[in-house]
Amino acid sequence: MVKKLVVVWAAMAAVLFGSATAAHAGSDSAWAYTTDASPGGKARFISNGDKIQACDNQEDGYYAWGYMYDLFETYLEAVREETTGDCDSDSHDVPEWETILVRACLGNSDASVRKFCTPWSKATVGTA
Repeated sequence: MVKKLVVVWAAMAAVLFGSATAAHAGSDSAWAYTTDASPGGKARFISNGDKIQACDNQEDGYYAWGYMYDLFETYLEAVREETTGDCDSDSHDVPEWETILVRACLGNSDASVRKFCTPWSKATVGTA
């Protein structure tokens, strides 16, 4: 009888405390390269941390911008990088399994002028 109770309690404990669901990774977007002849910038979505990342590839006087939107093209976040050869990122909490759209552009410091913007690149947010 004691063995049965121990087995039952152990099984209940495993169900209650030890059976967490598996994490599912989302997908990072592919790099989106600006459309100028020799791409001066690139951007991507990183699913771990829900980050938009922008990298400046050239010393061309432009800032590299990365833009994150939801599937309905609603703006979520933007990040810029002004240092050649460097990247910057910013996080935005996005619901799990949301589809994210990413675009890279070159522009001035306040993004009032944007050039060489890419088509949308897609990614999916996973679960933690």
